Amino acid sequence: MLPSDSCGSPMNPVPRMAKTFDNISEASATNYLFLFAQRTLALQNEPPTPPPLNALGLPCHASRVMLKAVGLGKGPGKVAPRHRLRPEEAVAGVAAEAEAEAEAAKKMAAKKITEYIIDHQDDAAQEDRWRTTMKREMAKSFREQRDAIGRLDSRFDVQREAINEMHKIVKVLAKEEPISAGVTNGRP
Repeated sequence: MLPSDSCGSPMNPVPRMAKTFDNISEASATNYLFLFAQRTLALQNEPPTPPPLNALGLPCHASRVMLKAVGLGKGPGKVAPRHRLRPEEAVAGVAAEAEAEAEAAKKMAAKKITEYIIDHQDDAAQEDRWRTTMKREMAKSFREQRDAIGRLDSRFDVQREAINEMHKIVKVLAKEEPISAGVTNGRP
């Protein structure tokens, strides 16, 4: 048995489930973007290749560190040092640069993600306003249809009453008319 509301009419659980589905489906895009951004930021700390293959990049990294240590590995806009660095200092400098670049990239990605979410929240709010407007219009249309059906029902009731009155009159008239003596079942 379905629960009833304050008016005594049974409540249907389907509209509540439909609204829950709407809420979840609306939030799914934002949730997906958030999870994607979170996973992307987490992957920045992961090595680009799985453990057996990441050893293949070791010679490249070692040669780059060595070139920077001796001052030959100049990047764009960098000046070679005037004195030679010890290998420990060179490795520490490279690590510090890499950390600074990674931190700057994280901040930039987080800023872009935040801007994207803020920009698209307006779209979600617009969809909610549209959905609310449509619900109101549909409810109004349904009320108008129910009112029209109610008016038709009252017209049918009037017609039924008129037909019942006609039946009564026909019965009274049928009792008053004498039946002719030689006629049975409509045959002479």
